[in-house]
Amino acid sequence: MEFCISQSKYVKKMLKKFGFSDCKPVTTPLTIGCKLRKDDESPEVEQNKYRSMIGGILYLNMSKPNIMQAICLVSRFQANLKVTHEKPVKRFFQYLKGTVDYGLWY
Repeated sequence: MEFCISQSKYVKKMLKKFGFSDCKPVTTPLTIGCKLRKDDESPEVEQNKYRSMIGGILYLNMSKPNIMQAICLVSRFQANLKVTHEKPVKRFFQYLKGTVDYGLWY
């Protein structure tokens, strides 16, 4: 007997909520060598939207353990959000677009 844990319905709902339902999918959640700094000089962004996006991604960790490192990297900067911190989160949603139907088989 096999079981699949998948959150494809939730991912589709998040993509629609944040305006990524028509985005181009990418194959990796972050760019190679992505380094984010706390003392970045770029402009600040709206914190509520960013935190909501991060919260939605954190919920997905149960069915997509391969995204844990990327989630930890982008969630560190919720207190002082900059434009450079928002770009990896947007890429993350592009990755989710390409992996909507992925899940865990038991």
